[in-house]
Amino acid sequence: MSRTALRLAIFSSVAFALTAADIASKDFKASDFFDNTKVWTARFTFTPDQWQGLNPVPKTGVKYTGDRLSQFEAPDGLRNGITGASGMQLEYVHANLTLDNLALKDIGARYKGNGTLRRGIPLGKVSLKADLNKYVKGQKVATITKLNFNNNVSDTSWMHEVLAYRLYREAGVPASRTSYARVYITVTGKQDKPYKGLYSIVEEVDDRFVADHFSSKDGLLLKPVIPSTFMYLGDDWKKYNQIYDPKRAPTEQEKKRLIDFSKIVTSGTDNEFTARVGEFIDLEEFARYMAVTVWLSNYDSILDDGQNYYLYLDSKTLKFSFIPWDLDRAFGQFGITEGDMQRVDIMHPWQGSHRFLERIFRVDAFRKLYLADMTNFSKTIFRPERFAPQVDEIVAAVRPAIVEESPVLLERFDAAAAGKTMPDTLNRNFGMDDVPVKTFVKGRSASVLEQLARLNSGR
Repeated sequence: MSRTALRLAIFSSVAFALTAADIASKDFKASDFFDNTKVWTARFTFTPDQWQGLNPVPKTGVKYTGDRLSQFEAPDGLRNGITGASGMQLEYVHANLTLDNLALKDIGARYKGNGTLRRGIPLGKVSLKADLNKYVKGQKVATITKLNFNNNVSDTSWMHEVLAYRLYREAGVPASRTSYARVYITVTGKQDKPYKGLYSIVEEVDDRFVADHFSSKDGLLLKPVIPSTFMYLGDDWKKYNQIYDPKRAPTEQEKKRLIDFSKIVTSGTDNEFTARVGEFIDLEEFARYMAVTVWLSNYDSILDDGQNYYLYLDSKTLKFSFIPWDLDRAFGQFGITEGDMQRVDIMHPWQGSHRFLERIFRVDAFRKLYLADMTNFSKTIFRPERFAPQVDEIVAAVRPAIVEESPVLLERFDAAAAGKTMPDTLNRNFGMDDVPVKTFVKGRSASVLEQLARLNSGR
């Protein structure tokens, strides 16, 4: 890290400390909590029974109501994902949590994640979702009632999701804010090493998030795991409910809205789709969302496996918006090969068959918005030289926490900070080399600029 970057990181940390209210103060705001270079101290305490209760348990009396469309689709009533699809449920338990000097008593806590959970359990470093007012109503940090503590076991740089969420926000896409935490887990009466390491904290997409970002907080929030978004499954809502996972009971109008658009996407004529897609999709917002998703070569997403995003149906505009989620595989960390991930085709970025994306990329109105965003962002927020200072700021903030965690992980973290590609000796990246952010953005930027030049010249 350069001396200038280090001074900037230190100055930012000092400035944050001087301006942010104490976390236990009534003046503390959510914006004080979420800061990309802030490292909180989080201490979870469980009884042995509570800790045991976190383990995934088989759920009886649940079944699939039809053919599964996705490997992530769980039986009715279970959370979608690999864990739920195997018939296992993640249950909340009672726990205590202290964030710096703020004691939060009797919170709800449960395991979270799928691949990261399976890797995290044997490593003794599990991701956790904390529901602060599940058992004590009104308990929160500023306006925050839920927090996601992500273990980053698939990201040895600890910064893919933090920088990716930031990039979405800079592009004007509704996206979660983040910070970090040293996480300690104590199980009373058991001799254990309480320090579990550095985690990222990710803002929950919930009613409060929706109220902050959309014209109406009364719309419908969904979390799909469908390989081809807006695939028509018939007129019976039961076929949509599990795979779209609505976060409240949808109204009849909301059900009809999703089904009607799915019918147009699947079987409408080209003229009908072109004429009506703008009635159902906020094209400007979707163009920004897709520009960032494609530039990040994030294939653990709508581009490939059909998960890790939210849909929001606004009750006023009756249009669907897309919200990114679970970005630890951003910056080309999930896909074919490292080189290919930097050269992803910006006009055909999806894998396999995806009727909605295939059709919308042929709509002139969307293509113009998307290419304009890709062009403008390539001149501004996608410029590779912007990322080095961001990486260096995070390194200065979080490295001491990694020093305490593991010499092996510290070596890989330092390599990532320096822009050095490392072989996947930890088997965390499906055998692909770990390409650091500084290296990825240079190759990706060059490829996108070359593709844009070809498109502009008509070749």
